[in-house]
Amino acid sequence: MMSHSILRSIADRIRALPVLQFSIIVDGTQDISGTEQESICLRYVDQDLVPQEVFMGLYQTNDTTGRVLANIALDALTRLNLPLASLRGKTYDGASNMSRQPPKRFTGQSEGRRPNSAEEHYRAEYFEVLDLINAHLKDRFQQGGLLNLESLENTLLTGQVSSSTEGYPELNHQSLSIQLPMFLANYKFSSVAEAAQILRGLHVQVRSLFGTVETLIRLLLVVPISTAEAERSFSALRRLKTWLRSTMSQRRLNSVAVCHAHQECIDQIRTVHISQQFAIKTERRESYFGKY
Repeated sequence: MMSHSILRSIADRIRALPVLQFSIIVDGTQDISGTEQESICLRYVDQDLVPQEVFMGLYQTNDTTGRVLANIALDALTRLNLPLASLRGKTYDGASNMSRQPPKRFTGQSEGRRPNSAEEHYRAEYFEVLDLINAHLKDRFQQGGLLNLESLENTLLTGQVSSSTEGYPELNHQSLSIQLPMFLANYKFSSVAEAAQILRGLHVQVRSLFGTVETLIRLLLVVPISTAEAERSFSALRRLKTWLRSTMSQRRLNSVAVCHAHQECIDQIRTVHISQQFAIKTERRESYFGKY
């Protein structure tokens, strides 16, 4: 019940944002019993334009196909009552099945050829390494999502509103075309972080004049760049589920993991409210404990 209260408070905090934008982080590992555990984390930008990454729970799965992992992510968002339409980014690490497979022409093995000299042999080896590095770098940095984010960042830094903003309903093209030149004319910055710092220091009334600019900055900040938060949850998993507690149920493990990851929220929970929920869970408890 305490873990559910923590998760509800986090979900309420996200839904209360000026613009509902969030990203999901998924990473997988095996616990001490060899069970596959998928860690679900959310990233959002708070009222002060500070990105926050929060752990939302562990999901046990027997299959790690892309379809199963996608269903896990959708189930987590549904339970938290967060609309999929507000999802602005996603990151996977250990959940490699969510990534597309490289074409066979990049990974296929050709028929072996005997080199005529040692120099020719090592030249072929080095060329293969360089070709693989080049191919992976292109695949990493020329993805459609990254190119779109780069275009949005250029829009913020130059003031030239491009068609890349059309895919986001929260960005009003006309308002952005008016507010962004005004913002650039009055404040100097060279990065998204500096622009966020400027908005953070403005008076509330002045900041409200650049509402669409703030939405654009939030969009750029909400996209995750790593799965570090999910990796930290794996460290907690190894502390919670040990050899002596390897038969712990998934429900208990998930609840304990959430409480462990959000220790700062434990003191803010109203224990009387939790006690009331526990007492009215069944008729027998209600008759025994009564009402608080």
